[in-house]
Parts: sequence; structure tokens; C-alpha cells
Amino acid sequence: MPTLSFFRLPITLVRYALVLCLLPSLSGAVSAQSGHGHDSDHAREERQIPAGGGRHHHASTGANSPAEMLRLGDAYASGDGVTKDLVKAFDLFIQAARAGDPVARLRVGRAYHQGEGTDSNQISAWVWSTLASREGSPVKVEAMALRQKVSQRLTSAQQERAQLLVGRYEHYLKP
Repeated sequence: MPTLSFFRLPITLVRYALVLCLLPSLSGAVSAQSGHGHDSDHAREERQIPAGGGRHHHASTGANSPAEMLRLGDAYASGDGVTKDLVKAFDLFIQAARAGDPVARLRVGRAYHQGEGTDSNQISAWVWSTLASREGSPVKVEAMALRQKVSQRLTSAQQERAQLLVGRYEHYLKP
């Protein structure tokens, strides 16, 4: 019997080591899903805008222009002529938004606000509604109303972070 407890000890140590190694990543995943992990929210916000500003062909749909991506995104969002798929709609909206379409930017802001097709993220909703409300935007009034609604949910620290992100994103995005 002493050999059995000798073998059991290393197995127990290995289990504890695995738990200790996995615990930080599991808690980060839980924070990201719940929307309460500040670091995970920040990392998610930073990943929204790629280094190239998103100026590329959307390979899975064949949509080339922001207008085509927006039209196809609307179709997926409503189920008009295609199977309704909010995740695909969001993907198309964000591609068009990165390419400079103000209507798509508003759609992305709404999606983040409501958690449709993506995780709810109020900082991202504020950022995209701000970008959609720029001078000359055909959806300026609607985007400003969304931003005001979202602002009520943000702390002052979150609003400051959102303002910083707007500045960073404007550098990468088409006007």
C-alpha cells in the first residue's frame, strides 16, 4: 500500500498545478463573458480595429464595398432573403464601419449596446456611436441619441477610456 500513496501524491500535485495554471485564464474568460473584466474589455476594445484599419475584402461574403457590406449586413440582421444571423450581420457591419460608413458605425454601436451579434460592451457602443455622429453624417442625430443613452450607463472612468479609444480609432479608420 505505501507505493499507492507514493503514486497518488504526484498525481495530486499535477492536478493542483493544472488548476493553478488554468485559474487565471478561466477567470479572464468569465470576466469577458460577464462584461465585468476591465482588462478583458479593454483588450476586446483594442482588437476591434486592426492595424490596417480593416480596409480589405470580406472574403466569406464577397462584399467589396462598405455599401455592399451594409446592405448584406442588414439582410442578415432582418433575415431578408437569407437565414437571420446576427453574428454575420455584426461582422459585416463592423467591416463597413471600419471602411468609413457612418450608418454601419451606428449599427455597430447599437449591436454593442444591445449585445446583438456580439457581447454587450457599453464602452464600444459609445465609441462607435461617437464615430457615427461626426460632422456631415447622415445619422448624426440618431448616433448622438444613442451615445447619450449609453453615457448614462458609463462611469466617468469608462467615458474617459472611451474618449481615448475614439482618438485611437480615428487614426486607423477611413473618414
